[in-house]
Amino acid sequence: FVVQGGVFTTKEAGKQIETEVKQKGVPAIIVDNKGQSVLLLSVTDTIEHARDLNDKYKQSGVEESFPKELTLGGKQIAGLNQQEKAYLEAFPLLFETLTKATSTSTFTEAIPQTLIESINQQLKKMKYSSESAPANEKIVALKKEVDQTVKNVIALGKSATPKEITAVQQQLLALLASYQALG
Repeated sequence: FVVQGGVFTTKEAGKQIETEVKQKGVPAIIVDNKGQSVLLLSVTDTIEHARDLNDKYKQSGVEESFPKELTLGGKQIAGLNQQEKAYLEAFPLLFETLTKATSTSTFTEAIPQTLIESINQQLKKMKYSSESAPANEKIVALKKEVDQTVKNVIALGKSATPKEITAVQQQLLALLASYQALG
């Protein structure tokens, strides 16, 4: 699920609102969706959390936002090797778990150890062997973002400040944008 802050016909209009929203302490990113610029404010694990964050953002002065379902998966990129394809296939589940961990920390300021263990297990399944590192530039960039986001989600650990959680939300939005930009 996401909290969406609007849809714009031009990227420039969306970027202006993105800047204003970030100045209010709310994470935000513009993503391209079928020729339109969509402003996303956060990703969450449940519609209830999306509604709660939406209410929180409205209290911060972000008037135009609403919760919405998000579906990931089905990325097809020509010329990928088997390991790159497997990485992309595993991405949605890892992203979902990272989102759940971040959402949990948003509302409880802690991440259960079982979620951290799940993240680590999923990441192990996505690891490349030393002789078969990703060759596709987009996959290399995505992997780098995944690794940094995982590190920061796990660092939220047992307690996190609202500022740290907002920073990780911003990373999750950037990760989502990178994944969606793959094609």
